[in-house]
Amino acid sequence: MEELKEVVKNLPNGKAPGLDGVCYEHVKIGGDTLLSNMLSLFNMIITEEKIPASFKIAIKIPIPKSHNGKNSGFHDHRGISLLPAFDKILQRIILNRIQSLPPTQIHSLQGAYQKEQDALTTAFMIDESIKSCCDEGDCVYACFVDIRKAFDKMWIDAMLYKLFHKAGIKGKR
Repeated sequence: MEELKEVVKNLPNGKAPGLDGVCYEHVKIGGDTLLSNMLSLFNMIITEEKIPASFKIAIKIPIPKSHNGKNSGFHDHRGISLLPAFDKILQRIILNRIQSLPPTQIHSLQGAYQKEQDALTTAFMIDESIKSCCDEGDCVYACFVDIRKAFDKMWIDAMLYKLFHKAGIKGKR
């Protein structure tokens, strides 16, 4: 319960709700009864290893990229997804657990979900690796992938398989 209370306490105010209409302020004022029911729901999700279909429904909002008011078409937008508050809270709990893993369980070059590992740091590491290989006379192979739409097409079962079998993240304590 303390883990859930800590996450709820740190939720930002003023964020748009998902399709369920529940915003963080509702959860914050819901009290111990709501938190107790959320905890039961989250424990059941983790035990059963099934995420409710309602957690996966997002409202997608296109946000124009250009700041001058001129849009050059469909691809000149970035999309944001408004997800249900309970889903985002569960995701935060899981992220906190992943980030608390010993560093030996996460590859040193893994940038995502790691503190102090932003895109600039990753770009710097790639640049330094290329320079080092060139200095040593080694070959440099690079593969660049356009991932703009990757999350709409992510193979969830494969990702879960890799987390379970390759990274050792079992999902249950």
